[in-house]
Parts: sequence; structure tokens; C-alpha cells
Amino acid sequence: MGHIAKVFIIQSLKTTDKLKSGEELNKQLSTTILTDFKNVETDEELFAQLDKIKDELKGKTGQYILHFDCHGNKGGIGVFDKLDHSHFISWEDLRDKLREIYLASDIKPIVSFSSCEGFNVAKLVANFKPCPYYLITGSFKKIGFQDSVDGYLTFYRNIDVGKDYMENVKEVRDKFPKLDFASFTAEQLFHIGWTSYLRVELTPERINERKECIKAEIIALVGTITKEQEEFLNKQFTNQAANEHYDRYREIFFS
Repeated sequence: MGHIAKVFIIQSLKTTDKLKSGEELNKQLSTTILTDFKNVETDEELFAQLDKIKDELKGKTGQYILHFDCHGNKGGIGVFDKLDHSHFISWEDLRDKLREIYLASDIKPIVSFSSCEGFNVAKLVANFKPCPYYLITGSFKKIGFQDSVDGYLTFYRNIDVGKDYMENVKEVRDKFPKLDFASFTAEQLFHIGWTSYLRVELTPERINERKECIKAEIIALVGTITKEQEEFLNKQFTNQAANEHYDRYREIFFS
């Protein structure tokens, strides 16, 4: 028995797409690895499939993979029906559903996005929330359907036989350069999330804004703010406080 317990493949492509790459990947992969293939046409169907996976994984152990084969961009992914009408799903909504799977099952799956216009890894990481992924993989540019099938078939089969992670990533990148394959471990995702948090929440302007808001709340409540209270506030927004944010962020991220 291999290292992979099961690969869930969720596909949603246009009727005009020349190759249904998720279906083809499932056909080839299922000869050696247990798979579950589902073609979805609406956001409701996709979320229902994720709920089904969540229920299935409760009480299970092992390495599971969630593979999305779809169109995507910096904002999210598109789901298409038989008339090629699209339903847009944001990365933020998707990450919340993926976190539900982890919180319900205690399983952190490998999550792959074979999306034709790339994916936004930063938006898949939420601030001060548990990380629900073992790995995230995807591509940052437009990719070919056949490259997707061949690259992920190699990647998953290598995982199943226990190949070293770094060697596996290198092999996929070397053999299929047009796939522009990228893979992020939980540790790498943590640093991406923390850097994004620093850039947005801990800029000097943002820190001062938050400090002034707290001062205004104190004054609104008691009519004034003492020198001691103001010094305490200044202390809370020092580099030491930022380090405490870091420790707390890391603790929650890996919980």
C-alpha cells in the first residue's frame, strides 16, 4: 500500500476546453491510487462536494489530496456549467471551506490547484487562523492541460512511493517547465502569511491609527487619558509587541 490514502479530484472546465484534464488525471491515476472524481457545474455543487469530503475524512488518518482542476485568477476560481455560464468563488471563501475540513477531521490534506490562470497563495492563508494544508501546489501562469495531467501524475505517484519531497518538486519542474509548478509547505505558508500581515496590519501608519482609535475610545469613556495610560499604549505597539504578535500568529497557525 502506498503513502496516499486517497486523491479527491474536483473538475470544472468549459465545454470548449480541448482536454478535460481532471478526468484524464483521474483515469490514469486511479490505476495505482484510490481516487474520487467529481465534475461540478456550480458553486453550490463544489461546496457540497467539499462538505462530503469533510464528512468522509472524520475519524480517518493518512495522507489525502484535494485536487482542483479549473480556471482561476488572482481573485479566485471559476466554475462552469454546460452552457459555460461561470460561477465565481473567491480564494477567501474557498480557504474557509478547506479549514472546515481540517477542523472537523484533524487532517491537513495536500491541496493542489491546476488552474489555467494561476492561483493566489497569499489569499489562501488567513491571519490568526489554523493552517488547514499540509502542502499547497499550483502554477502562477497559464498552463496547458496536458502539462497539468503529466506533471501532477508524476508528482502524486512520487508521493505515493515515498520519494523525497524536494527531489519530487525538482523532477516535476525539470520535466514539465511549462507547468511552472510551485509547491509550498506549511512552514513556507506561515512566512507568506506573516509577511502579508506585517505589510497590511503592522505598518507605522496602521499601528498609529490603531493606537489613536484606542485613545479615542478611552477618552470617550472617561473623558481623558492619563500619561501612564498613554505610555502603556506606546509600549504595546513597540517591536516587542510585534514579536508577541509573531509568537501568537505562529502558535495559532500550527494549531
